[in-house]
Amino acid sequence: MQPTIPSNNMIRQGIKNYFYSLRYFFTSLGVLAFALVWGLSIAIPGISGCVRGLIGQIGSTAAEWQIDFPSLMECLEQKTSALDWNRPNEALEALLSPEWMTDTINACLNAVGVDGEAVALQLSSAILEAVLNIFLYVVLVAVFLFIGLFAGTVITKMLIRNAIAKRSLKKTLLVLLVDAPLSAALVFLLSYLVLFGSIGILLAALLAFLLFGLISLLEAYIVHAWKRVPMKAIVNLRNIGSLLLCDLLLVMLTAVLVILVSAISTPIIGSLFGMTLTQITLIVVGMNAESYVLKIVPEMSVPCLSPAAKKPAIK
Repeated sequence: MQPTIPSNNMIRQGIKNYFYSLRYFFTSLGVLAFALVWGLSIAIPGISGCVRGLIGQIGSTAAEWQIDFPSLMECLEQKTSALDWNRPNEALEALLSPEWMTDTINACLNAVGVDGEAVALQLSSAILEAVLNIFLYVVLVAVFLFIGLFAGTVITKMLIRNAIAKRSLKKTLLVLLVDAPLSAALVFLLSYLVLFGSIGILLAALLAFLLFGLISLLEAYIVHAWKRVPMKAIVNLRNIGSLLLCDLLLVMLTAVLVILVSAISTPIIGSLFGMTLTQITLIVVGMNAESYVLKIVPEMSVPCLSPAAKKPAIK
């Protein structure tokens, strides 16, 4: 007879894993911040050089057209400062737009009493070159940010796995062998359902949600509980529902924390916090099934001796 496992055991274990894994928050954040600073250390001097080059081009053009250069630069500074820097994404998008820059220079040239269109035409190539170079530096920062996320995920995942769902190299290879055909079959099935229009998309979404729990538990059973306990003790509707509910609770908790931090801080801090916490949440969600199986299999596989078996043998 197998011991009874409480239905809320998986949810409790998942929440415990989540808060336990938060100890690695600053590990992930540190890797991400290091990559971001590294990218900015390259991009900021490069962008400054582009801006200085553009200002120099504007200055030489101003001297050629006898324009009040200090007044022109003051106007450009006012236009740039007027952007909503509380939303840096929108401000950078406007600043990197050739149309915005051309219109701004036209307006400032007209403000100092010069035919803006004629002068801006002469500056158009310099403006486009500067915007292109600045855009490339922004892309470079994004690449470093992606590298930081990737490296942080790898390092943090290794630490969390070692803490809540440790497995050997042999079992890791077994997971890869099991996961590949199951994932391929799932993608094929969902792609087929999407062909049936909106109803198919809805069915695909619901089926993907359910099959995620099924595949996670099935992989965990094959790797950690094969022939030790009956498969139905691990892979059943109750456990699938508990796993999905646990994952949903963790995602909702993460969303609430990110919203709260974003509300009381700057957008940049909120974004870094959100990326790091989401990273940890996804790692924990991916390991909850294995952690649950590793915890309960020793309890379920302990043999229960019958009263007759407990009696000492009579010589």
